[in-house]
Amino acid sequence: RTVSVTPSYNYDSRDDPFDPNRGRRNSFRLRFAGGPLGGDFSYIRPELRHTQFIPLTKKTGFAFNAEAGQFFVYDDSEIPFYERYRLGGDRSLRGIPYYTVLPRRENGTYFLTESGARVGGDRYWQLNLEYQIRIGGPVKLVLVGDLGNTYHEEQGWDFGLWRRTAGAVMRIFLPIFQAPIRFIYGYNLDPFPDEDDSDF
Repeated sequence: RTVSVTPSYNYDSRDDPFDPNRGRRNSFRLRFAGGPLGGDFSYIRPELRHTQFIPLTKKTGFAFNAEAGQFFVYDDSEIPFYERYRLGGDRSLRGIPYYTVLPRRENGTYFLTESGARVGGDRYWQLNLEYQIRIGGPVKLVLVGDLGNTYHEEQGWDFGLWRRTAGAVMRIFLPIFQAPIRFIYGYNLDPFPDEDDSDF
């Protein structure tokens, strides 16, 4: 049982919330759990995100997203297993399946619980890069590159261990859905032996 409060700050100057071409979005949130609030877990978890859209020509633009987060435990607490960081999927490392990017040692082995379950990270970072091309009407072709990783407490911020993917996205914005339909094909540029080299 986790009892927490999460104050946050958000700034958004994008020209369109669903199909932006210029502007930026900043967010910061700080989750405070346990301590005087009670519950079984006590930690502080700050998370920071910055997203920027930069038009280049009438039909092209550049966009990037950078974010990071970390758990800081106190009162000899543990991190809830189900809240640990896991990356992968269409909003993080495109080209690696959802939530499969977990902390690994240099030889590729996972960190495991006593029962053998794979453990998520206590911290993470990711950087997403996009070159956007407006094909016509509501259709955009986006070339993407993603970097990032999750880390176990024993590793700290080991930036020598990071994952990277690249790929292409077809976005079709239909106002009736109020969100773009996305077709994403990504390549895992440095897969481990147990991973596929691409994902759709």
